[in-house]
Amino acid sequence: MNGKILLVPLILGLFAAVPEQELKSLEQARSEAIRTGDLATLGRIYADDFQGVTTTGVPVDKEKLMSVFRSVDPRVTYANEDIRVRVIGQVALVSGLVTGRAEGEVVSAFRYLHVYIQREGRWRLSTGQSTNVSQR
Repeated sequence: MNGKILLVPLILGLFAAVPEQELKSLEQARSEAIRTGDLATLGRIYADDFQGVTTTGVPVDKEKLMSVFRSVDPRVTYANEDIRVRVIGQVALVSGLVTGRAEGEVVSAFRYLHVYIQREGRWRLSTGQSTNVSQR
């Protein structure tokens, strides 16, 4: 009997970790799609009603953001690190640190907060905000 009682929390813990891992994977896929210019993947990740704020304080919608992604400098590589996820029902808060490098030098660094909403069984990026961080 004791073995069965201990097994229930383990199973519940596995189910609780699934959305967090799914969202981390989605963030990595988003980063890769930006790097490769895969606008089709980005179009599936971002909600049609996406609203965001860039690192310079400029409001953007999905259409404007997609035009930004079309002009990403291919010489800059971005690392998406320190990804943290908090799921609250069908809403998830995902934050992380993105560092851009060109020829080994840091050219940009910003923290972001993304709000994902689960719609029709899929997580969609609904809202985002980025803040520049000092380059040490």
